[in-house]
Amino acid sequence: MELEKKLKQLHVDSDPIIKGFVGRSRLQQFLTVFTAINYYAKHLVASSTRNEAFYKEVEFQGVVKEVEEKVASNFNQLEKALRGERGTYVYTAEDVRQKIEQSLDYFGTSVQSRNLQHLQLLHNIYYVWKINQSVVRLAKELGAEEISSED
Repeated sequence: MELEKKLKQLHVDSDPIIKGFVGRSRLQQFLTVFTAINYYAKHLVASSTRNEAFYKEVEFQGVVKEVEEKVASNFNQLEKALRGERGTYVYTAEDVRQKIEQSLDYFGTSVQSRNLQHLQLLHNIYYVWKINQSVVRLAKELGAEEISSED
């Protein structure tokens, strides 16, 4: 909700600047990405509060922790890039997403509750993924280098 308030204020504050430009400005592009982050964050909160049980599964804890660390790092790097610091980098974390998607085979189809939990995890990771893509895009626009999780 705090993000929503700040985003609205950002739109209000930037409106006079944007109206003076012809075409799509860089500021408009940034606002669009911030709006996307807010949109996916709201959906993630709603979805994750309904489906908390799967985070307790041992099989998921390592992968969820890895995703959490990568996205948190990307937000920190974006903050540095916004301040104009050089040498910033962001993780694509594509390999972590592939691990999650491919782990469905590990659980086997005979254990329906675990498969349901896995699908709920994939559903929530989708929102995290969209947020991460937005953060990576913004950071790259500000000069950050994109690296894979394995680097």
